[in-house]
Amino acid sequence: MNLRGLFQDFNPSKFLIYSCLLLFSVLLALRLDGVIHWSYWAVFTPIWIWKLLVIIGASVGTAVWAHNPQYRQGQLMMPSSLRAMKMN
Repeated sequence: MNLRGLFQDFNPSKFLIYSCLLLFSVLLALRLDGVIHWSYWAVFTPIWIWKLLVIIGASVGTAVWAHNPQYRQGQLMMPSSLRAMKMN
């Protein structure tokens, strides 16, 4: 097995999303089956962590975009580009 090829195709954002969704699914199934008796706040924590990281990433991207106008001088920057960055 070629580890270099495996890590070359590694996508950290997809890994984060799938890990959070898998952990949430397992916790929700265990909670609904009565195996664990945690509050739903704890069960939904992986989803909230994922959404919090998305909001932080969009905020940092927006701040960098607004703080560096010199990089946008030669480009026609459409508002849709900023909206697309916020939606990811």
